[in-house]
Amino acid sequence: MSSCRLNQRHKLNQLDRCSGWTLTIQQSKLFYVELKFTLSNKLNHSFDNLNSIVCWDTRIKHDDVITDINDNERVMHIVEPIKENDYTKYFLDNAREVHRIQVFVLKDYLMEKFKIEFRPRTDKTTI
Repeated sequence: MSSCRLNQRHKLNQLDRCSGWTLTIQQSKLFYVELKFTLSNKLNHSFDNLNSIVCWDTRIKHDDVITDINDNERVMHIVEPIKENDYTKYFLDNAREVHRIQVFVLKDYLMEKFKIEFRPRTDKTTI
């Protein structure tokens, strides 16, 4: 048990090796999900601690650059489905960062996975 003693060389994320040690929410890394109606190329929040983005739609194309509030940049990568019942995947990448931010575009996801299409309705449209 002496190898599990706390000292300045130990990092908090290494404590889980030792039985009886758990991390509190304050000691762990928190990530966030950003909600947007339309994802644009200027994000009004930081990419720091951002796990994913859920948006209804986006006009951002493959290899377009997105900038956050701190002027950090990420590149949109769009991966087309390769199997039946798969869906288009969107990621914000930065070659200097380990974490890719996944973007869920709900309008595309619902169409590709469930064949649910959203379109404007007129007064003559029937359900």
